[in-house]
Amino acid sequence: MVIFNISQIDLFLEQVEISLIIEEQKPMENQTENRLSQIASQFNVDQFQVLNEEMSLSQYLEAVYENPKLIRSAFQKLYDMVMEAGSYKFERYRKTLIHYHFFDDPEIPIFGLEKTLDELVKFIRGAAGCYGTEKRVLLLHGPVGSSKSTICRLMKRGLERYSRKDDGKWYSYRWTNLPNDIYTKDFDDCPMHEYPIKLLPLDIRTTVVRVVNDVWRD
Repeated sequence: MVIFNISQIDLFLEQVEISLIIEEQKPMENQTENRLSQIASQFNVDQFQVLNEEMSLSQYLEAVYENPKLIRSAFQKLYDMVMEAGSYKFERYRKTLIHYHFFDDPEIPIFGLEKTLDELVKFIRGAAGCYGTEKRVLLLHGPVGSSKSTICRLMKRGLERYSRKDDGKWYSYRWTNLPNDIYTKDFDDCPMHEYPIKLLPLDIRTTVVRVVNDVWRD
């Protein structure tokens, strides 16, 4: 039988506690590193590089001639996004309507608004074709709970997803090499995220767009 006095027991318990803390700290540090490694392994480096691609204005213009979709208007991009999901025609009350699968999103579903959505896409198609509706303001009017905000949220989420695809990618621009005595940093992003093609004067831009359209048709 081993007998300890009180001071010896306290000292023994302190040593045991210290040893337990040291043993627990090592697995905790390793566990933290393992968790960080697991999180880092989920990060798609290639996708990040694609979504944050940088190029010169000259390279951008070359890309425009190769892929004219880069200079589509907002309505054209919106219409292509909706049509990408597909559609089908159906009859209702002796009228032919079009059902667009884009609005069948499982996360943001919209029900019973086929006629309204058909008219909405017709408005977007007219604006994409520059038939005059692109100069108008579209007002979604209706009672509470009629999916006005839901439609806007769905189209916003859709554009976010569409812009990550090759067909929906777009570029903005930033000014670089700015003087330090005027600006707080040597670069400044476009606050409106405009297309770089807008940097060209209107008359030159019109000529470029016409040439690109001719190349695209050929």
